[in-house]
Amino acid sequence: IEQLLINVFENSGLHAQNATELLISASVEDDCFKVTISDNGVGYPVEEGPVGIDGRVLNRDMAAGSGTGLGLSICEAIAKLHRGSFSWGNRPRGGALSVLQLPSSLLGAS
Repeated sequence: IEQLLINVFENSGLHAQNATELLISASVEDDCFKVTISDNGVGYPVEEGPVGIDGRVLNRDMAAGSGTGLGLSICEAIAKLHRGSFSWGNRPRGGALSVLQLPSSLLGAS
C-alpha cells in the first residue's frame, strides 16, 4: 500500500504541471476504507487503448520523459492483492483524481 501511495504522490509531483494543491482524504464508507487523492494540475491525458488493467492507456509524450502509466497499473495490481480497488481519472474541473478502496476489515476498522 505504501508503494501505491508513493506512485500516486510522485505522479502528482512530476506530472501535475503548475498544480498548487494536493488534496488527500480518507473515510470509511459501507465497510470500505477509502482514500482519495487529487490535484489541480493538468490531469491524466487519457486516450482510448487496450492497455492497463481497466483497458485504459495513458499516452504521454515519451520524448518529454512524462511516463507511460505503468505506475498506475502497478497501483491497480497492489490494490487487488489487498482485496481492494484502485481507480484513476480526471476531476470535472481539471486535475488528476485517484481513489484507493480497501475492505475495512483488512485495516481493523469497523
